[in-house]
Amino acid sequence: DLDVGVEDVATPVGPRARARSAELAENPHVPRPVEKTLEDDDWNAEGAMNYLYRRGFDVYDINTILSAGALGQTDQRRLVPTRWSITAVDDTVGQYLRGRIRTNPGIDAVEVHRNEFLGNAFWVILAPGKWEYELVELKAPGSVWNPDPEAG
Repeated sequence: DLDVGVEDVATPVGPRARARSAELAENPHVPRPVEKTLEDDDWNAEGAMNYLYRRGFDVYDINTILSAGALGQTDQRRLVPTRWSITAVDDTVGQYLRGRIRTNPGIDAVEVHRNEFLGNAFWVILAPGKWEYELVELKAPGSVWNPDPEAG
């Protein structure tokens, strides 16, 4: 009988071994917008993240770039733990996007939109009135995060 709880969830780790040596087989391709953020040594990380997002970079790619310590003013660049980089990128890009939609015209009636992505269902309910935002997240019954919905 396997007893798994939320506290037991960890990042998957595959097989590993010590390397005797490592060698770069080719020059890595660095996209021009990333080069620009690396070369501009007085650009803060927030501005660089928004710049990359506006140039079409996926937030997952921006997470990786930030984790590698490649964004921000040169004297402040550091390796960033993955969880922190995910939070930082989501927050920064979220602020940018919220700033853009706040200027949109209001609506006159309630609108309901639904979409699915990677097995997750997303519902967006728009209502007339002052701009507000509320996130409600539900864990699917029987999932790792909600193994016993009856227990509460």
